[in-house]
Amino acid sequence: MSEVYAFIEAEKTTHNVALLCRLLKVARSSFYAKRPLGHEHDLFSLVKGVGRRERKAPQSPIPKI
Repeated sequence: MSEVYAFIEAEKTTHNVALLCRLLKVARSSFYAKRPLGHEHDLFSLVKGVGRRERKAPQSPIPKI
């Protein structure tokens, strides 16, 4: 099965990943799950950390009308 994912990885610059996955009968999510974590993972961790800091920030009181 890893040959299929390697083929999709090699061809994704010329063909749509969704189309390749459909033609090769593999789930697109499984293709992305098999990819090695790299820069995208680091970016996700950074964004996730920003969200945590925002939740911990004190909230302003709701004004009464």
